[in-house]
Amino acid sequence: MTTRTLIYIISLGLLQNALIAQNLVKNGSFEEGFTCDGTTEIIKEVDTWIAVAGSPRFFNLKCPLSKESKTYVQGKQMPSANTGDVYAAMGIDVEGEYLQSELTKPLEKDKIYVVKARVRVPTRFCNTAIDELGVVLAAQPFEVTKDYRKIDTTSLKLKNNTKTTIGQTHVWEEISVKYIGQGGEEYITIGNFSDNNRENFAIRKKGECTYLYIDDISVEEFKEITLKGYSKGQQLKEGDRLVLKNIEFVPGLAALNDTTNATLNALAKTLTEKTEVAVEVSGHTDNTSDAAISQKFSQDRAKAVVDYLLSKGVAAAQLKAVGKGSSMNIADNDSENNRKKNNRIEIRVSLKE
Repeated sequence: MTTRTLIYIISLGLLQNALIAQNLVKNGSFEEGFTCDGTTEIIKEVDTWIAVAGSPRFFNLKCPLSKESKTYVQGKQMPSANTGDVYAAMGIDVEGEYLQSELTKPLEKDKIYVVKARVRVPTRFCNTAIDELGVVLAAQPFEVTKDYRKIDTTSLKLKNNTKTTIGQTHVWEEISVKYIGQGGEEYITIGNFSDNNRENFAIRKKGECTYLYIDDISVEEFKEITLKGYSKGQQLKEGDRLVLKNIEFVPGLAALNDTTNATLNALAKTLTEKTEVAVEVSGHTDNTSDAAISQKFSQDRAKAVVDYLLSKGVAAAQLKAVGKGSSMNIADNDSENNRKKNNRIEIRVSLKE
């Protein structure tokens, strides 16, 4: 491997890390510090997260059980985690449960952050939809009690893209909210605070209840990114990150919509003439589906583009297909237009060894 290639790989890695926002929530996906005891899939505790009220639980469906143990989750048809193996669960009620963790560093005054989580409700029990999940970012932690209670404070309200009720039973839906830092916030607490779901609970019928599964909680600095598009005949330079525009797929599928595509034909011509140039073709999606589904879907779309370029004579050594799912969104997902920006095909340019 040449020194130039090594330097490029290092710089590309740093660039990719910079493009993926840093999650400021410690152990936001609950993967650190859990222990399987062999008798149940219920995890008693994970690193940094504590119950502020009630008895929130953590689950790992991959915990190995002894032969004498009965599975807790099978009869309840509980889901796998959105990412990793572990997720949290809590009752959402007027007097409910709360979870609290620390941030990796204090928030900065006047910076814009986006708070996100993936949630879903059970298929067989306590699956009444809610309007929002409450979040409080604060400089001081809440007092810990064992009882269920109502915390009387103003909260941020995590909602889904369409601002409709949160009640998906078969999909981990993303909920989010933007927040302007006040400076010094070091703790995050989630639950149903006094200003959450008031109308929802006011009209509930007897027996209706909500148990919420939660995964991938994050607080990240919000930055909207504008990318340049690839144009016909454009000189490709090492390190370029470009969007392939006018690439249309069959709706809901990974198949290209057109058998001939002017943008891809132009790119293929450049690559066949410049055989020292290589491109990573990456597929990206919005946040409306499970992380695993989005990753595979974006991978399949990237592969469809690579297959097209191969059919036009580009060498396989010049091409690589990767799926990023929704991990590198360049815009908010609060409108159809912004979600279209996130559903895209990119290329990253490098030089072959």
